[in-house]
Amino acid sequence: MNASLGSSAAGVPAPWPAARLAMAGMRACAVITVIDLLLVGAKYEDRVGWVTHDAPAVAVLGFLAALIELAAPLNTVLVATGILWALTALATAVAFLVWLVRAARNADRLNGRPRRAHGWAIGGWLIPVANLVIPYRVVQGVNAASAAGPGPEPAPVGRWWAALLVTFPLVVAGAVCREGVVGYEIGGQQLRDTRVLAYLLWAVAAAAVWYSAALGRKVVRRITEAQATRTHQSAG
Repeated sequence: MNASLGSSAAGVPAPWPAARLAMAGMRACAVITVIDLLLVGAKYEDRVGWVTHDAPAVAVLGFLAALIELAAPLNTVLVATGILWALTALATAVAFLVWLVRAARNADRLNGRPRRAHGWAIGGWLIPVANLVIPYRVVQGVNAASAAGPGPEPAPVGRWWAALLVTFPLVVAGAVCREGVVGYEIGGQQLRDTRVLAYLLWAVAAAAVWYSAALGRKVVRRITEAQATRTHQSAG
C-alpha cells in the first residue's frame, strides 16, 4: 500500500486523500441510514400507541421510543438525525467529485482515454435526464483507462450505477412515507393498515443505501488502487 501513496507518471498525486474521505462518507451514510430506520420505526410505534392505544407490534421499537423520550423528544432526535444524514451525504458527494476529477486527470496522464473527461466529471451530474447516463460513462471510462494492463480487478461500475438508480426512488418513497408519520399526516386506522408496508419500504431503502454505498466504496478503492499500481510500475 505504501506504493499507492506515490505520484503519477505526470506528477499528479494518486487521489488517495479524496478517495479515503469519499469511502468514509459512504460508510457513514449507510450507518446513519440504519440508525434513522430504527428511529423512524420507534416513532411509528409511538404514534400507533398514542392514537390507537395498541401495544407495539415490534416491542423493541416501542422500548426504543420510550427510552429516547426519557432523554429528548423523539421528533427532535429524528430531525437531528435527518440533518446529520444530509450534511454527511453532501460532504461525501463533494469528496467523491474531487476524487473523480483527480482520477480522470490521472487516467489521461497514464495514457488512458476516458470517454468523458474532466469537465464532465462534474458537469455530467447537473444535466437532467442525461445525468442518468453521463456520470456512469465518466466513471466507467476512468475505470477502463486506469485498469489497463495487469493490476487490481476492475471496479464494479455497472453494478454500482444500477444500485444507485434503484436506491434513489426508494429513498424518495421512504422519505414521503416518513413525512406521513413524523408530520402527522397519517393517523388512526391508516397507521395500522400501512405499518407492514411502511416497515418493508424503509428496510428495503436502507438495504439499498447500504448496498450501493458498499459498491461505491469498492469502485473508488479499486480505481485508485489501479492508478497507484500503474504509477508504481511507471516509477519503477
